[in-house]
Amino acid sequence: MSDDSKKVLLLCHPELIPPIDNLDPVDVFSDYATEHDVYRTLVHLGHQVEIHGLSETSLLRRHIESFSPDICFNLMEEFDGNALMDAHVVSFLELLKVSYTGSNPKGLLLARDKSLSKKILEYHNIPTPKHFVVPSGKKPPKNTSLRYPLFVKSLNEEASLGISQASFVTNYEKLCDRVSFIHESIQTDAIVDEFIEGREFYLAIMGNDKPVDFPLWELDFGELKKSHQKIATRNTKWNESYRNKHKIDVLPAKDVDPEIYKQIVKSCKEAYNALEISGYARFDIRLKENGEAFIIEANPNPNIGEADEFALAAATAETSYPELINQLIDLGLQYAKNNYLY
Repeated sequence: MSDDSKKVLLLCHPELIPPIDNLDPVDVFSDYATEHDVYRTLVHLGHQVEIHGLSETSLLRRHIESFSPDICFNLMEEFDGNALMDAHVVSFLELLKVSYTGSNPKGLLLARDKSLSKKILEYHNIPTPKHFVVPSGKKPPKNTSLRYPLFVKSLNEEASLGISQASFVTNYEKLCDRVSFIHESIQTDAIVDEFIEGREFYLAIMGNDKPVDFPLWELDFGELKKSHQKIATRNTKWNESYRNKHKIDVLPAKDVDPEIYKQIVKSCKEAYNALEISGYARFDIRLKENGEAFIIEANPNPNIGEADEFALAAATAETSYPELINQLIDLGLQYAKNNYLY
């Protein structure tokens, strides 16, 4: 190993362990595309890499004891099927005094609860849609200050899980139906937002104490029919044939007023700090025709594959994918040194 190389333990879900005998690129819609991109990049950078498909903390502890990694590259989005447990994975690493990439436990916890994160943003006067939560087994209130149309999704899940055209509701009957769907099919509480009509943007932010932003990207809904709402459904994000059919793509944002752009960046950086995120995050933003911008969600530890929005935004700022991966490692080592590796 060179002086700059590190011993890296790549943490991922057991079913997403990439093939270690093939360092060629894989299809961007492959289930393990992100894991493969990160693994092969770490290897090409000269790091000594081992992979751990995390299923039991006792096995992870033994792997850490035997390998003695300088850092764990964390690609866990849940633990044992529970999305709320992703923060506990990095808490466990902190107890072991092991460095990791991505956000700290508090940032993950605050952002994972979409209602709590919105309340924090509201407290700091950061624009975000009005909302309410419907606990599992309960019905939504008939009388609410929110105006239709409304948007229904899981309180905790990410990657557009449970989001479809039916998530956009225009009356109480449809609201009840969709809330029941979230409760029964996704098995979580439901969060109901006041729907923000407009363009959808992504802003990538990276850093610990002094976060930096990458250029704004936009979800281009292409030729989606007028009968379809322009929303980031599961199909919009992950269904290749659906995306091709409607010519949906993610592209560098164009024709955004400079002052509005500046305000979007300011709001997202304030949100990044208010939610105490570290490492990296992607913010989902909706922009109304009148220039009002709203943060829809904060996503610490978003997908970091080479073809994902975060890496694409970094590339437009002349940060190559290998440089990005190394910077995330450096940020993880820095955070550990400053916070729990006394």
